[in-house]
Parts: sequence; structure tokens; C-alpha cells
Amino acid sequence: MSIKDSIQGKLIELKEVINNLDIDTNLVFTIGNTMSTASSFYFTPFRFKDNFVLFGAIVFSESEAEELLLAFKDIVNIFFVDVEVKAGFNSANGLEKIARKVILHEKLNWYKGNDVTLEALDLTVCNYFEQKMEAVYDKNILVIGIGNIGTKIALRLLERGSNIKIHGNNIEKNKAVCSVLNQIKPKGTSSIVEIFKSFNSKNKLDIIILTHTHPLSSLNEFYDKFIDEKTLIIDVGKGCLSEIQIKTLIKNNVLLKRLDIGESILNLVSLRNKSLNIFEESEKINFRGHVFLQKGSLGEKNDIIVDDIKAPKLAYGICDGKGGFKAKLSNYEKQIIKDFILHGNTNNGS
Repeated sequence: MSIKDSIQGKLIELKEVINNLDIDTNLVFTIGNTMSTASSFYFTPFRFKDNFVLFGAIVFSESEAEELLLAFKDIVNIFFVDVEVKAGFNSANGLEKIARKVILHEKLNWYKGNDVTLEALDLTVCNYFEQKMEAVYDKNILVIGIGNIGTKIALRLLERGSNIKIHGNNIEKNKAVCSVLNQIKPKGTSSIVEIFKSFNSKNKLDIIILTHTHPLSSLNEFYDKFIDEKTLIIDVGKGCLSEIQIKTLIKNNVLLKRLDIGESILNLVSLRNKSLNIFEESEKINFRGHVFLQKGSLGEKNDIIVDDIKAPKLAYGICDGKGGFKAKLSNYEKQIIKDFILHGNTNNGS
């Protein structure tokens, strides 16, 4: 099927989705790029949250990206564009460059695909152990595939106190990743990252996380000693297991899950849709000789930071001049804050 036919089919599907909804909706389109064995773009599923409909596409070339953005630019309200470039683009900022050329500035938002994946994986792992009324701490977790996302996952779960084992084809890279992660982990973290072949624990693996781009040639080195029906395997990379391997694992009652990043994307869109842009807000207001600043500002000593400079509801604190807040406030300072909040709300009709 040609890209034009695929787009036309999606437009028809989109129209049906909108007609079935009872509320006014904003259309949100995500476009990203990933390392994959796929040869051409594909659409992601429709998802729903609050008052918006989310859908999108994964592309592998600049021509695919431009054709898709041109097709949806007039009907989509908000675009989220992945700024990570992984494959198929001629320049380091290829996807971002095309989006800025095709889409109106006020419709554009940006995200990092691997960071969304990381948050989804972290949430999945935590929820899995929470349902078992267990902590992530001290669990044995194997990460297979030590690229960008695999390394980020290893670090995140190491920081949660898990015992991390890594496995990749490049021995020198494996050693380097272990060395770096063990050096930059928080000082209070006693767990470490090890290359899988040096793993001597008698315990089974609690979780295996697959992030590689091609199926493993064999599961024997993991299965015979370290996998049982209590082991969770999470496919992050898509296509990490062969058809035969999936059948074998299911037959042996191993729990298999495909990582779903949908909820993380929905949360990202919802948060960006509701959050204030600190660069678009008034920077400061002088009130009775005191400077009030919008949250996110770094103030001088005695400047006062509030939640919303235009319609304040509370103060975060009074600056100590060193990047923090004063530990104690005088009665006078407390009264000034109360008066400013009342003044601001009165001016805004509250």
C-alpha cells in the first residue's frame, strides 16, 4: 500500500472516531523515529484522554515525515515531534527541521522518544512488583541490548536498587557501560551493574528486558538456569523474539509482556497541555516595595516566588539570595504575601 493510500485510510478512520465521540476534542498527532527492521512508516493506535484524541506515526525517512505532516497539518490541533534522530535522516535535526518548515509554530511541541519509553518501562516494572506487594529493590534484572535505551533502563533500575545484569554483542562496550554506570550511580546505591556472564547468583532472574533490534539466536544460555514461570520478560525493542521463541516461552508459562508506551505519551500530552509556559508569563510584579516572581524564576534575596503571577493562590517562598528559600518568615512578610494574593485575585475577578 502506498503512503497516500495509507494516509487516506487513516483520514477515513479518524473521521469515524471523531463522529463517535460526544465531546469536542483536540486532535494530537505524534511523529517519531526509531531503530527497527521495518522498511516503511506505520501509524500508531488511537488513544483517548480528557478532551483529546491521540494518534501518530513512526517514520524512517524525511520524505515520509514531510508527506505525513502535510497531510494532517490543517486538521490536527497539536503536534508532538520526536527530537531524537535514530535512522534514515540526512541531518541530525531532520524531523524537527521538517516539522518547523511544515507546521505552524503554535501547534508544535517536542518530546524525546526514548525518554517516554523509559518512563513507561519504569512504571511497568514498579506496577508489576507493587501488585505482588514487593519492592523493586534487590531484584535481579537482566537488560539485553546495551544501546541508548538499554543503558538508560539499566541506570534507572540500578538507581532503584535492583541488581542489574547486562548482555550485548560488543564485549568492550558492555565493560564500558558497566564501568560508567557504577561510577555515576548515587553514592548510597549498594547494588551494581555486571556483565551477565559474571552473574553467579543462585536466584532466578526476576525480569528480563529486551531492547535489541533482532531476535536472539538462542535463549538457552538464559532459559536453562535463570528463567522460570516467575520470570517476567518485557519486549521493549519490538521484534526481539522469534515466533518459535514466543511459543516456547508461553508453553513454559513464562510471563511475556510487550511494553505499552501509550499511557506515558498520554500523560506527557496532558501535562504539556495544562502546564504554564514560564517564558510567556509576566516576569515580575512590584507590590508595596516587594518583587513577586513567577514560579521557575531565580530571584534575588527577599524576592517572593508565587505559583501564578497573574492569579496567585499561594507563595512558594521568599528567596534567600543563594538559590533557596528563607527557613522562617516574619509576620510582616507573611502579611505582604496574603495581601498580594488577595490583591491579585481581586484584580482577576476572583
